[in-house]
Amino acid sequence: MTVAKPMEPHDYWQEVFPPGSFVGDGGFRTFFPATLADGRQILLPIRPLSDGRHALASLIINQASFEVEDALAEELAARLAPFRPEIVAGLPTLGLTLAAAVARKLGHKRYVPLGTSRKFWYVDDLSVPLSSITTPGQKKRLYVDPRMLPLLRGWRVVLIDDVISSGASILAGLSLMAACGIEPVAIGAAMLQSERWRQPLAELSPLWYVDDLSVPLSSITTPGQKKRLYVDPRMLPLLRGWRVVLIDDVISSGASILAGLSLMAACGIEPVAIGAAMLQSERWRQPLAELSPQWPDRTVGVFATPMLVRADDGAWSASDTRI
Repeated sequence: MTVAKPMEPHDYWQEVFPPGSFVGDGGFRTFFPATLADGRQILLPIRPLSDGRHALASLIINQASFEVEDALAEELAARLAPFRPEIVAGLPTLGLTLAAAVARKLGHKRYVPLGTSRKFWYVDDLSVPLSSITTPGQKKRLYVDPRMLPLLRGWRVVLIDDVISSGASILAGLSLMAACGIEPVAIGAAMLQSERWRQPLAELSPLWYVDDLSVPLSSITTPGQKKRLYVDPRMLPLLRGWRVVLIDDVISSGASILAGLSLMAACGIEPVAIGAAMLQSERWRQPLAELSPQWPDRTVGVFATPMLVRADDGAWSASDTRI
């Protein structure tokens, strides 16, 4: 771990450190190292919560250096680009800094800032209540300037905030977009803070499933199809902390069941067993054993069928070879 001098409150969010500067998952006292996709790291201050036993890593992007802001905007723009956004809408207050920077990185000429200050030409029908984890006692409303609607309606909108934590602010943004007849193609943030936001977003709509709760999926019967396997975030309380069995109809090459195990691992879940109606040949054993030696012994089927080989007379028989 890089040895840093004692940090003052104004020192955070000021430097992008090289990959591997800070390692480890614990032992932090004043800062937490956030790691970007390319391995670079940014130091975030630790904010203890009221119970004294839990804390969150904090980001205040309008206090960050231009270097840090630029790195975060560039990374987020790259992640949003596959959704082909045509306009960026930003949530106040701190989300506006990031939204403007991301819009520039995407090559846009402008963005649409949402606001909490009601101008005299605003209309209440185009507003929703707004709260956030950092300002829980403030009663505010989130507005969209009616003059900005032509920039949003009929276009591919992405909704951006600086941090998504409890999900309250982003839910307000989605509700406001819905009131305007707009469904964003994606949501973006510099930091996803804890896991609390997942369930309220999933309860609003399964559309907001998240890619880090999904894995690539292929099978022997559809080898050319590019699909992903998802878990509904609303179902996680039914899985976490319980004895889960993972079931498929047929286990053949093992590709589908490996995807299921990978998805369970992404959710912090290890099934106690795998089940199938049919274990088709022996090909699935090696990839499951390579994932973990326990899985072949934990896999059960109602019946098993061998690999078949054709004889010279055209009849099929069980192969003597484990394929």
